[in-house]
Amino acid sequence: MALSEFQGEDAVNLSGVRCTFWALRDSLKPGEVVKSFVVSVFAYSLFSKPSGHPVNSRRHYFFSKPSGHPDQLLKDVDEADQDVLARAFRRSSKARPLNQSNMLFYPTFFQDHWFVFAVDIKDRMYVILDSVFKKDDEYQVFVRGRLRNSFEIHWDKYVGLDMGYENYEFVYLAGPEQPPENTTDSGIYCMMFLEHWMSTRTSLTPIFSHTDIPQELQFLLAFPLGTCKIIFQRSLYVICLLDKMFLLYYAIIN
Repeated sequence: MALSEFQGEDAVNLSGVRCTFWALRDSLKPGEVVKSFVVSVFAYSLFSKPSGHPVNSRRHYFFSKPSGHPDQLLKDVDEADQDVLARAFRRSSKARPLNQSNMLFYPTFFQDHWFVFAVDIKDRMYVILDSVFKKDDEYQVFVRGRLRNSFEIHWDKYVGLDMGYENYEFVYLAGPEQPPENTTDSGIYCMMFLEHWMSTRTSLTPIFSHTDIPQELQFLLAFPLGTCKIIFQRSLYVICLLDKMFLLYYAIIN
């Protein structure tokens, strides 16, 4: 059964948030950057959990696919797709009004690197979770300026409630870091941040480190049960059903 027969088909489809076999395969290869579709499905799987719905968690997850919302926040305001941004702000409020949330999460991809931009409404701060770049690095100086400016403009435009965002400071939290020789696994760190970081009182260091993401087992991810094909290939990747969860993993097979 050739992988090419199925690479364009959906491996996961959660209420229209999709990821193909091709995107999963390429995201799992050592040395490859995680695709936006994989991060989006992962974020939606967190939302889909009973404890993850905004009504219960007071957390909202925004993602690149299919909405493209975080990507639009990095564009110049006059170049951003206003239809995409309007839908993101307004539709999210249907699950729980954004202003009544504790946290808004934006997994963000820029220049082949993933990080998390979080709006911590409860503690009144902007938070960056980045496995590579620090506060004073040129990369973060650039992206935080773009994100802050665009987020505040579009919040005023589409939500219209004064939350005092102009008084928020950026906080860069210490956490697990990629080793210098690892330049491609930021997407995996990003997903771990989304799943495990709850507030500035959360320490991620005891939860995971770079040793939990070795090259021979680069990625481990569980999704709610859905339709999938079982593919066994000598080219190393397996998809199977286990304990009512969709478990996908990649492993080196000698």
